Amino acid sequence: MKISRGEAVLIDTNVILEAHRTACWNHLAGFFVLKTVDACVVECETGNQQRGVAIPVDISALRASSHIERSTPRQIAELRFRLAGKVSLDPGEESLIAYACRHANAWVICSPDKAAVRACFILGFQDRVVALEDLTESSGIAVDLRRNYTRNWLANFRTDLLLGL
Repeated sequence: MKISRGEAVLIDTNVILEAHRTACWNHLAGFFVLKTVDACVVECETGNQQRGVAIPVDISALRASSHIERSTPRQIAELRFRLAGKVSLDPGEESLIAYACRHANAWVICSPDKAAVRACFILGFQDRVVALEDLTESSGIAVDLRRNYTRNWLANFRTDLLLGL
């Protein structure tokens, strides 16, 4: 999927960490309007690891280069009600998707988290979920990403969801 320069992209903790691991964060932040939520920033501060390897994230630079949004307890409760216990989300993804539910248009969401993709599918946002690979290619760079950040992984998982697997 082609994402345009200046488009709002909602990103979770996993994407922040992978973008820092592959050193493409600054490029993406200069190309898109990156939005995340406080809960994801806290996750980056307290558990910035992927597969047991610490990923250095400059939190003050993260805050300066992205828009940090908030979801209220009521919005999170409304999301939980809409999901009806069909999926269990981490606090960061839950807050990010609750934020997305408040904003009907003009965004895509980037997450390699199966529960988050499943939640977006349940909410009818499946066409708004993009892979990190879509972001890097749309912004004109090639990056060696882990498998679950690729377009192919996302397409296969979407197919599984459509087939009810």
